Amino acid sequence: MKIGFQCLRPIPKASSRSARSHACWVGFGLLCLVSACTPKANDPIAPADVQSAQVGYLQAPRLTATTLSDRSFSVSGSAAKGARIRLSSPEGQAFGTTADDSGLWQIEVPRNTAMAQQATLFGLSEDIEGRIIQAEFYVALLPDPKVPVVLLRAGTGAQTLSQGAAFAITTADFDGAGGITVSGFAPAGKPIRASVNDSEAVESWVSQDGRFSVGLTPSAPTVSRRIQILSGIDQRTLTLEVSAHRLPSGTLADTTRLTDGWRIDWTTPSGGIQTTFVQSPTVGVKP
Repeated sequence: MKIGFQCLRPIPKASSRSARSHACWVGFGLLCLVSACTPKANDPIAPADVQSAQVGYLQAPRLTATTLSDRSFSVSGSAAKGARIRLSSPEGQAFGTTADDSGLWQIEVPRNTAMAQQATLFGLSEDIEGRIIQAEFYVALLPDPKVPVVLLRAGTGAQTLSQGAAFAITTADFDGAGGITVSGFAPAGKPIRASVNDSEAVESWVSQDGRFSVGLTPSAPTVSRRIQILSGIDQRTLTLEVSAHRLPSGTLADTTRLTDGWRIDWTTPSGGIQTTFVQSPTVGVKP
């Protein structure tokens, strides 16, 4: 079966300010990748020392569920049996646990004042007998019961864990080059057609797990982008105000609360700025 998957254009070369953020972000990534501490379940742990590790052919840890309470985020997933799981932030926060005999794990991340207003980014990794495997996404925890987590993926579309509807637009990513990647859920194995600002439609296919991610390029650079996704006779639309955003000095991510979701501007490992719009489950629906 053909699976449709298109990426954003490459991130432009970083400015000196972006380069400084890039250095911090790469340091954060290395911290996640090479940590070798033995964490206690659900307890904060100190940042690990940097050391090399042979990754080998091992599957990266998965994040499968996140729930939000007044006091904490409960983050759970799967990994190799007995693997040490670690969530690490660029600010140095780290939380860890150990996967059980079934490979399942759960970490409680306490909420602080900042977490009540904005997204908090973490890297996710596992340690299997000294071999460190890093997940290919950043975990963004949101103070939103409907969408408590989104997986940020550099150069392509973000993913949410719960779909809320059988056919829905859940995220839209764009960068300075003008490309947009729209992601969401639709009937598995079926074709979809996507367009932006009434440009020529692009055809893609929905994966067997019911997800789609399609890249679009508007015919003309405009601030307002009207995205349409067609699946059979059903249609979903989403209108975004796409504008460039410069992160404050020393900041790796910035969050804006929207009436219909969230906007997260964040620094990719390459040093560029990527913007992710996260939609509420009911947004973008047109009967």
